[in-house]
Amino acid sequence: MNPSRGLAAALLAAALAGPAPAASNAPAGDQAVPGRCAGAGPAPRAVLTGPPFVWSGAPATPAALALWTGLGYRYDPGTGHLIGAGGRALPAAEYRRLMSPFDASTERLDPLTWSALMGRGYRVDEATCRILAPGSRRPLLRAQILLSRRGGEVGALRHTMGDLLTILRRTPAGEPVPPAVLRSLQLARSAGVRIPAALRASLAGAANAGDAAASLEAAYADSTRLFDFSRGLKAVAESSLPVLPGGVNAPARPPVYQDSLETRLGRAFDADLAAQFARTPSGRRMLARFRDARGAARLPDIVMVKMSQRPFEGGYGQSAAVANPETGGIQINHWDAARVALETAPAKDRAALAKEFSDPAKLALYLLNHPDARKAFISREDVVLYHELTHIWQFRRDASTIEQVRGNAPGLNPLEREHEAYREQFRYLTDKLALEPRQSLDTGWVDMYQMLLAQGYPALRTWIDGRYMGTFAGSSDFKTVEQVQAQRESVARRLRKTSAYAWVLEGLKLVGLRRADAALRADDSAYRSRARDFETRILPEMRRQGYPRLIAAYEGAGRPGQALSAMLEIPPDARAAAGVTPKTVAAERDAVARGLASSPKGWMDLPRYQAWQALEKCAQDAGTALPPALAAQEGREFAAAARNNLSAAAQARDPRQRADDLTWAEAFAAHAPPDRRAALLRRIAALEKTP
Repeated sequence: MNPSRGLAAALLAAALAGPAPAASNAPAGDQAVPGRCAGAGPAPRAVLTGPPFVWSGAPATPAALALWTGLGYRYDPGTGHLIGAGGRALPAAEYRRLMSPFDASTERLDPLTWSALMGRGYRVDEATCRILAPGSRRPLLRAQILLSRRGGEVGALRHTMGDLLTILRRTPAGEPVPPAVLRSLQLARSAGVRIPAALRASLAGAANAGDAAASLEAAYADSTRLFDFSRGLKAVAESSLPVLPGGVNAPARPPVYQDSLETRLGRAFDADLAAQFARTPSGRRMLARFRDARGAARLPDIVMVKMSQRPFEGGYGQSAAVANPETGGIQINHWDAARVALETAPAKDRAALAKEFSDPAKLALYLLNHPDARKAFISREDVVLYHELTHIWQFRRDASTIEQVRGNAPGLNPLEREHEAYREQFRYLTDKLALEPRQSLDTGWVDMYQMLLAQGYPALRTWIDGRYMGTFAGSSDFKTVEQVQAQRESVARRLRKTSAYAWVLEGLKLVGLRRADAALRADDSAYRSRARDFETRILPEMRRQGYPRLIAAYEGAGRPGQALSAMLEIPPDARAAAGVTPKTVAAERDAVARGLASSPKGWMDLPRYQAWQALEKCAQDAGTALPPALAAQEGREFAAAARNNLSAAAQARDPRQRADDLTWAEAFAAHAPPDRRAALLRRIAALEKTP
């Protein structure tokens, strides 16, 4: 998914990424229970009153006060107090609370902060529910978590302002502020980016795009100056130099593994995945990208971590795996691995194992001792892992990615990288369909694969752009990234004139920015070239191989409706090459009609929906109608399905889930009998107006 990544550029998307709809945390038969470190409450509340804290003991040096200045406090040497917002002194009781370890048994962390910490090597001690720092293994204090979150917020705000300024500079100065600015603001706020009220007001009240750009540019320049000065001359100088041989001046990578058990499991997953990839041409192509100096395939390290505090929470908690450019490794989601392990376990053992699997160490030992469970996970999620390994390959291959991590290029996510990762995963799925047809249907990617084959590459690109730009702030394209980069250079040149120190600091920064410019342009050109090659050369071959394999997989799984739907998607002049003739279409159509007629339902799932749609398409192509009895059954089933989705929409709390239910209700209502359709559409319209 990966809408990618200050903390570092690797984690920018964690600061920017919008939350996905939260998954249910209710234990299910195939899902690990949350365990004792799931923030069950009650969490200690902030203390706002009481005697103030007085600094004593260690001298109040800038280094000693760094934590508190980072949290927005200033030290008053006259009283020894830490003064916060509104001039209020920090209460002593609140100081003690903030300087105590975070307790994951009672306190909840938002999914994005949690996944960012796990990505940086923090781990939960399941015995104490403390979050331990990598290396030192010291418990993370509440104040440190607040500081980490604030650092992410500040970086996210700076990048958001740069993105907004680029949109405004594209608009003629005298025209109104474009709606895209307000949409971007809303998306950023929903992702947790704190937009200052004064900035929101100035953008909302601006007479035109020129006025809005002027007020935003001043705020952006001020934010950039503070950030650059906080980095210091040494850090800016280091990033201004090219990466030296051996990467001696590249950003240090945190370790992937935190203990020997993680290492052992990671090595086992690496071996399993390499064995799976070795079975297909596209898999072997991926292995070749990661050959070491001796020519042996050496996949990036894989580590299993809890990517959310509770099972399948929003953000990365709902992903099976994600690439971590900061470590250069792949993170497998503990909760997803637990789910697959439970599915493969004997039914009689699942309830007990579900409780044990809340502990990563116990799940790791189980997976090490049950290679069949590991291999089931690999077979289920190898398409996702191929996607994420493509991102790791991009991080190693593309010059612009290292410049992003070093701060020389904007920390945005050019969606051309996602386009390529999806192209690559679907090339792999084409091969997997020949190797493991039934397992391929269970990956969850077949519907999008069919969309690519049937509607072409532009449809896939449109889907990716809509999903990422509508969910993950910071999603962009190379053209926009280059425009944001030009804006950064303009600000740096202006700041350079403000003082002698700024002249040196911003001058060094400009050296790095210009090198990043060249990297962005080169990568932009290379991505466009690869996209053209895919559309003109690779996709036609994927269609030629993919359709017969897909149809055979559906037939082998007893899904004739989906097999017929796939047959009808093939352009008529290309069907013979895929082994599809009028006779095979007619035989499949008759089998689908018999199957539907013999098993009437009061509900609708995707295979059944596709079966009805395929029958309608056959009738339309033949210039006929469905037989009366079958048409009446279709109307009843679609009316029932519409009512079911209307009931779900009425009960849904998540606005996005509600909208999704209403969309399906409307699609089903379109196939209901005319006398029922009008009533269903009135109910849909009423629910759309209900807050």
